[in-house]
Amino acid sequence: MKRLLVLVTTLFLANIAQAHGIFGVGPAIGDPIGVTGNFELDLNQSIDAFVGWSGGTHDGTQVHADYLQILGPVAAIEDQQLFFYWGAGARLTFITRGDDKNKMAFGPRVPVGLETEFKDYKWQVFAEAALVLDVMPSTTLDVDILIGGRYYF
Repeated sequence: MKRLLVLVTTLFLANIAQAHGIFGVGPAIGDPIGVTGNFELDLNQSIDAFVGWSGGTHDGTQVHADYLQILGPVAAIEDQQLFFYWGAGARLTFITRGDDKNKMAFGPRVPVGLETEFKDYKWQVFAEAALVLDVMPSTTLDVDILIGGRYYF
């Protein structure tokens, strides 16, 4: 059931985004590790999503989505600009180990990060840290740290 939910959500978002031509997808490493997608609403706003494995406070399959506000350029090297972003969203983890095995962890997520785009190659690279407050199955504080890249269609 979990895999079906992840598959349907991914296909739904990809179908919407492909119609607009502003959807990026690619790998992300850190904790968690997996696949990330981003749908650009306009130059200053986007929605990102992630599916992968978390080994943090709760080991298991993690799904999260965030609304992001992109603030623009904070630095530039030659013609390459570096942008700061922040946002708010939620994280859901299907726990597979430990005392809470077979339970779900859920809570709000507040990411901040830096990103740059290589427009000629349709690639974006980012680094992100997110504070997460799981409110179920118990209240715990966690940090997600990701480095990744996305190719835009």
